[in-house]
Amino acid sequence: MDRSGATGYRRRVLTCRRLAGLTGALLLSASLVACTTAPEDDDGPPAAVVEPAEEPSDDGEVADPVEDAEPVGGAPSPDACDDIRMVEDRQYAGAALSGCISALLVAWGTGREYMDDGDFVATVEFVYTEDVRSFDVEMDGDVSGRLRVIGTDSWFDRGAGWEPDDTMGPLYAALSDPAALFEIMLPDSTWTVQPERELISLPNGDDVEAWAVTLDEGYALEEMEVEAWTLWFADDLTPVGNSGTSAMWGVSATTTQILYDLGDEDIVIEPPV
Repeated sequence: MDRSGATGYRRRVLTCRRLAGLTGALLLSASLVACTTAPEDDDGPPAAVVEPAEEPSDDGEVADPVEDAEPVGGAPSPDACDDIRMVEDRQYAGAALSGCISALLVAWGTGREYMDDGDFVATVEFVYTEDVRSFDVEMDGDVSGRLRVIGTDSWFDRGAGWEPDDTMGPLYAALSDPAALFEIMLPDSTWTVQPERELISLPNGDDVEAWAVTLDEGYALEEMEVEAWTLWFADDLTPVGNSGTSAMWGVSATTTQILYDLGDEDIVIEPPV
């Protein structure tokens, strides 16, 4: 690849990575997968990893962290989250976490997201149903403007009014399905619930003492390197956001996404024209 081709490819990677930050469901680098080819997992996702060994309680009984740490609050409880609890030092497989997150976002149905990678920021409203993903995205940076996606239809406003879009919109729509998590969050990767909470300030003014669940070891996926990744959850498993660093073709960046206003019935996304 010549110098001009390499430069163009790097720009494409940057655009793809930044679009990844707009897909809502913790898709930190999923668009890089759409720009390459991800390996298939023929055996399907494994069950949650349960480590370390359970500790006896004061009365000599072995405590079951799954049973002893029921979720609290009014968040939905999809079946995919039955075995997920925020208990410090508990470990989970990537497949278990991504399945739970995907199911939660569909169950909540609506929400907002803020994304920042230092050079590029975006705010998103999204509506998830079982069949259709819809997004209203306002972005500022290398890619600026407003994007609206409703299922397979998309429009972009670069400042002169809405026009049908057949470039970013289709890519964004292809990545909007929470199932894309399985392509970037390796099914057999392991993640650990950290003992220390992190204070996450939401754009709506709320603060959350979030559980941090960190990727134990980075991994390579074709040309992409996932170097570090932290997921944040509330006590009731509500996904609060994530921050992660990935690199490809010499381009490395840390992207932070914050989710808020989940379940807001005032969020409605309609065709702009």
